[in-house]
Amino acid sequence: MYLIILILLIGIGLINPSIALVKKIRKVSTSPSTEQSKIKGYIFNFAWGFGLVLLFSMLCLFADITFTDIGFREITQYQNIWFSTIILIIHVLFTIFTVYYIFTYLFNPSLRKKENEDCESVWERTTFPHSKKERIYWLFTSLATSICDEFVFRGVLFFLLQAIFPNIPILVLLAVTSILFGIRHTNQGIKGVAANVYGGALLGSLFLVTGSLIPGMVMRFIGGVSRAFPLTNIQPDITPEIEELTIIEHTEIIEGNEYIKKEIDWNEKLEKIAMHGFSIAITVVCLILFHVISSESIIYFISNALSGFRLIHTFIIIVAVVIFFACIGVHEILHAVFFAPFQKKGFKSTKISSSQMGYFCETKEPIKVKQYIIGLIAPTIIMGVIPLIVAIATSNIYLLFFAWLMTIGGNGDFMILCNVLKYNKNTWLLVAASEEEIYYYKAK
Repeated sequence: MYLIILILLIGIGLINPSIALVKKIRKVSTSPSTEQSKIKGYIFNFAWGFGLVLLFSMLCLFADITFTDIGFREITQYQNIWFSTIILIIHVLFTIFTVYYIFTYLFNPSLRKKENEDCESVWERTTFPHSKKERIYWLFTSLATSICDEFVFRGVLFFLLQAIFPNIPILVLLAVTSILFGIRHTNQGIKGVAANVYGGALLGSLFLVTGSLIPGMVMRFIGGVSRAFPLTNIQPDITPEIEELTIIEHTEIIEGNEYIKKEIDWNEKLEKIAMHGFSIAITVVCLILFHVISSESIIYFISNALSGFRLIHTFIIIVAVVIFFACIGVHEILHAVFFAPFQKKGFKSTKISSSQMGYFCETKEPIKVKQYIIGLIAPTIIMGVIPLIVAIATSNIYLLFFAWLMTIGGNGDFMILCNVLKYNKNTWLLVAASEEEIYYYKAK
């Protein structure tokens, strides 16, 4: 019975490749994608996903396979501590970045517009939602697909392969299930197949580590949500203020004088030297301080830490990673706090914005170079340099590690500092971070 279910599962996995092959042989052209056709596709995929779950649930019932056998159980450590730690950290980082992009695309129309312009994949344009109505159906479809794929390709498929081939190595198990999962997505093209093979391996690893299908289902759904917003249609009515930001050079009046607004001159070679040199210098200093504080080498400290590593340390690392990303937000808020006093409208003229490069603090009003430098370096001093001094005074190596991270996290600010120092301290600057640009004002 197990073998019959396995053959049926493989056959279902080969349906999409077979359809794609037939279309290619017959040279069937892709029909234009409309809102109505997309919604019909979403409804079909929703029904297909839950239909497969129902089908394999009944087959498992006849084969005397319980839901616990498949993977509907509590999360437990099933693998080597190091393998578990690496996989969990990868998925936590993936979740953080995915949630970040969801909010970035949701609140940044200019980034959605850029995504629309840069998207060259026919499959993405004809599949991902563009309108609000499409997004609602897409989210339900993503939920069904997430449950179905994890249930069938991680739960049922893993159980059958291990039951039929009890001595199958883990790497072979991951390879077989991931390749079959990737082949199922032939309609996404070669890149889509490769991406799903990789994704299948990560999700399969997560299932092996936790022993539960639930984390994988949550991860898949978060990934589906992240694709609901990038290609959202942009509203055609653009306000004059937004139009003005797209102008690279024009005349403005600041404090009664006319100025020409221009992009600052970036020195790419200086950028690389500043960013990498700053990070290396701070790291060397912190390594020396670590040796002074602990009276032992960093290698000896790490080897001792690794020898006593336990599962609880995995969760401590995950919490530390979450705190680190939260500190990135605090870093930008501190920029805003120190920029606000130099702007007439205070915080109303300061905005935390985002781009593909990360979060930034914008100044809606021009401020002078000397004022901008204060707001630019303040977060690194408060979150990096001051904790570094406290760590030295208290001989706290954990605070030293935090200070190191927060200081090298300001390497981008140091790079900007090197580029703006060439301007006179009374030169006016405007930070348009959503455009990834800084402007300066030259007297007319």
